Amino acid sequence: MFLLKDKYIKYNYKNIVLFMTLYLLNKIVLKKIFTGFIFVFCNSYFSDIIAPIVYLSVIEIIIYICCNYKLKNYIYILTIGIIAGFVWEYIGPIINPSLTKDVNDLICYIIGTNIFWGLLKFYKDV
Repeated sequence: MFLLKDKYIKYNYKNIVLFMTLYLLNKIVLKKIFTGFIFVFCNSYFSDIIAPIVYLSVIEIIIYICCNYKLKNYIYILTIGIIAGFVWEYIGPIINPSLTKDVNDLICYIIGTNIFWGLLKFYKDV
């Protein structure tokens, strides 16, 4: 648990906990109480916006622990987000035919990646 004393790891850990909680809230509650456009958003896109924030935070922790490197370059972060979204949306359906390709999901991955970047810039002291 000594790693949680490090401000950078703590910041990323909080991102993981917060956005996984939002994911669960969406899955358990929001999808069931909304209708119309909000239902479609919660059902189809919300998790695709949250996913990059979670996996980029995990990647940040791993890179920081292994290499003592903070991933703060926007182009690197955006590239990771786009590649992960591409793999999930276009390679995933090849591996698992029950998955579907959706360009809008890839756009959501990019939005989530930009939210991650915005949070990183907002909390400059990490």
